[in-house]
Amino acid sequence: MIEGGTWKANGDIYKSGQAIIFAHARNVTARDLTIYDVCGGHAVEVNGIDGGLIEKVNAFGFEGQYYRGAFQIDLDKDGSPPTLGWYGSFDGTPCKNITIKNCKVGKSDKMGDWGRAVESHSSFFGVSHENIRIEKNKFHGTLDAAIRAYAWNNVYIGHNTITNCGAGIIVNPPLVNKQEDTVKIDGQQTGRSQNQSGIVIEKNTIDVTTLTNGLLGGIAVWGQGKGGTLLNVTVNKNTIKNTAKNANAVYIKEAESIIIDKNQIENAGYNGISASGARRSKITKNIINGAEITGIYVTASESDSDALNINRNSVFEAGGHGIHLNYRTKRSQVHDNTIIKWG
Repeated sequence: MIEGGTWKANGDIYKSGQAIIFAHARNVTARDLTIYDVCGGHAVEVNGIDGGLIEKVNAFGFEGQYYRGAFQIDLDKDGSPPTLGWYGSFDGTPCKNITIKNCKVGKSDKMGDWGRAVESHSSFFGVSHENIRIEKNKFHGTLDAAIRAYAWNNVYIGHNTITNCGAGIIVNPPLVNKQEDTVKIDGQQTGRSQNQSGIVIEKNTIDVTTLTNGLLGGIAVWGQGKGGTLLNVTVNKNTIKNTAKNANAVYIKEAESIIIDKNQIENAGYNGISASGARRSKITKNIINGAEITGIYVTASESDSDALNINRNSVFEAGGHGIHLNYRTKRSQVHDNTIIKWG
């Protein structure tokens, strides 16, 4: 356990390194810390940990790559650089039973905003981080997504406040175009992604996203082709406001058995809810007040969109369609929706 105190990484002077790393251990805790000014690394990394708690830890001030997170959930992997530097065994041990709660992330007086707040950015084919909880945190100003769940199973992301970040919450299986993440531990290249399942994203508040170079705005459940389907995902009772131009409030791609229910969306910079290659899913009881393009948009990606229930939603003031089902959408129901003032 590491508890209490102010930890100064002095990243304005020392231009690389991590603040705190836990690796290949069980039942570790970092609590009631304030960490300032990290350059290049993470405030707290858990790597190959079974049972980890990061609670009431503040991470203020960062300089480095846009994808570096204040709190990193990682596995032991060789690469350029290795995830544990020269101290790793490169055995692919993932994390499980990790909780990050009541933490804050932002800039400091000396250094700027973090790339991300909580994230992973490496994987092996056939390996997943398991039982991850991200809850009751306050994240401000990240350059990329505040939370990026990468190759995680059985995930709870709830009651977080995310403001002025590049994007809000992104869930990914391993990316097909990132070849170093589609290899097995023995080095065999599969060229494939993998299914991830059991994800609940609820009661988060996301206000203002800033990235305009893609469709990922508030919440993105972003699966992959070649086996990378996201399964059994619930996006429920979130409040999403003021996504950037070209950014959807909720984006679903290559996903199955998804429930998007009772979310409140205001001023979406692109579509309110966009589903691409969604199957056997429900989009119900959402309130969308202001969308630059379409309130609810459904289309295909690698797969058709199939067997959707789009029911009892309210769409007010969409720049384009209220609800638009595009080509390769089949066996779906649209009923009992309210649409007022569409383009």
